[in-house]
Amino acid sequence: MSNPHLTPLNYGRVASIRPLIAFIEKTISMPLELKAMLAEGASRQVFAKNKYIVDFAERQDRYVFIVEGTLRGVIGKGSTEITTWIATEPALIFSLREADAQDDSYREFIQAVEKTEVISISQETIALILARFPQMGVIARKAVSDYCRLTRERSMMIRIPFAEQRYERVLETHPEYFQRIPLRILSSYMGMRMETLSRMRSKAAMY
Repeated sequence: MSNPHLTPLNYGRVASIRPLIAFIEKTISMPLELKAMLAEGASRQVFAKNKYIVDFAERQDRYVFIVEGTLRGVIGKGSTEITTWIATEPALIFSLREADAQDDSYREFIQAVEKTEVISISQETIALILARFPQMGVIARKAVSDYCRLTRERSMMIRIPFAEQRYERVLETHPEYFQRIPLRILSSYMGMRMETLSRMRSKAAMY
């Protein structure tokens, strides 16, 4: 990536990633050149519900900021799929390609749970930015940490032995999931049959 000059075109690109800049500036200050470099290597896209993020399918390490919407990590397909994490806006996450996975059945892909707008940045772009602006390391580490937290959250929740307790746990920590996440996906995240989750929701609605 060349060092971008602050031309009108660069300013236009910076404007296109303003939600990401606002998110980052809650933690660190960003000089104009840093904003321009980030904008030059960023891509803003909208994914329809159930669409996979193409870059992840291509096994590229990538940082993804959710401008609006919901993403999930998913392993497997159809009746065997497992939702490994769920993230809603605003969130910056990092997903590492799994080079050691033997086939796609064990790879984690990223899917839009609803219509979702994202800003994505490749690991290569972030590496170039870090060489010039090491303070961005705080943001890069936070993105990785947040991704690990999301996966750990699901891993800990799934160890709860009773479905009712898992339901109560998610209801307490993420009540918005019950409004935004389809039953099929939510049940795979909670490690229970869709029929079981449906019964518990119906029971809860009676009170």
